[in-house]
Amino acid sequence: MVSAPDFISGKEQSYLADFDSLGRFKLTFPIMNAQELYVDWRGVQLHMSLEAGNTIALFVDLVDYIPLEADKSREGYENRPKQALFMGDNARINNELVSYKPSSTYIDRNKAEKLTDMEYLSHCDSVSKKRTDVLNSFIIVNPNVSKKFREFNTEYERYNLAFYLMQHRFDLQRKNKTTFDAGYMDYVRANFPLTNEWAYTGVRDFRTFLRDYIDYSTELAPQRTVTILYKDMARYIKQNKKVDESTIKLLNELIAAYEEFENSNKDQVEALQIKHKDLFSKAETINPLFQEAHAEMLANQPIDTHVSDSLLTNEHLRQLWSASMYYAELDQYHKALSDVKLNNMRAKVQNPDLIKEIETINNFYKNVATKGMTYEASLKNT
Repeated sequence: MVSAPDFISGKEQSYLADFDSLGRFKLTFPIMNAQELYVDWRGVQLHMSLEAGNTIALFVDLVDYIPLEADKSREGYENRPKQALFMGDNARINNELVSYKPSSTYIDRNKAEKLTDMEYLSHCDSVSKKRTDVLNSFIIVNPNVSKKFREFNTEYERYNLAFYLMQHRFDLQRKNKTTFDAGYMDYVRANFPLTNEWAYTGVRDFRTFLRDYIDYSTELAPQRTVTILYKDMARYIKQNKKVDESTIKLLNELIAAYEEFENSNKDQVEALQIKHKDLFSKAETINPLFQEAHAEMLANQPIDTHVSDSLLTNEHLRQLWSASMYYAELDQYHKALSDVKLNNMRAKVQNPDLIKEIETINNFYKNVATKGMTYEASLKNT
């Protein structure tokens, strides 16, 4: 199995293949730009980095991965030399990743319960420096390792630290807090500036860090509410619904009445309510039409990206994130976007490949909505 993170869905995508009689397998799968991957088959667990269009072969002697009594422990098994060889595109960095044993020291999230925000930051930073020291020591001993290896592991360690720092936002609620202590986010902004395009898809922790960073900032920003006025719904019905002349006349009267209210002062409101009492009663007869218009107008509202737009100055990253937000709405409601919202997406995202990915998912839900039920007799009443 090969697993790769999908930036747009925010999910891990797994790709499987069967072994033939000679122990061979072949996989073809999509990736975006450069991506961090994992190969996982029983005891075979390999860390990889590939770029779009790469063709690479992997040779593994599975005998090396059979546990032995001589291993004595899990650590002994993991440290025992095993043969794994890559050939083809980006073979060098992947062979270097096989030979590199990263630090076994990890950040302990549980410590956040008893530490202040800045103490937790200090703990994370200390562990990250220890891990980076192991990486730098390996590079000193192996000075001929590739530039790609150095950059990949440097960014891997950087965004592993970033991941843990922003995951700390989930500890705030347990401490009855809404914001980090002063200095915490200053450190995050200074050390993770969101300008390295390679990292956007190159390391899997970047996307989770970005989500937490944007969500935290969104929670602190003033909330925007959507208000749809009756007169706006009346105009929408006139423009988009097939209604008879009497309904159009009623809608025009309602629009005029609401404009009277808007142009009146407080002393005139009561008199206007009495004046239009019969009109408003009559409007109740077309209330289902207003409810339908209200639902459609809400569905047409563009996704609010004002916080992420202000944070993401890189155009490519902003489009990636915007595409992921439209995917999230499709995934949450399992319903096709309205034509208006779909056009909003096209204007927002612009990248044709990202647009195509969202349109493909949108078309799936559109087809599902219009597809008839088959084998109705197999359904049970519940």
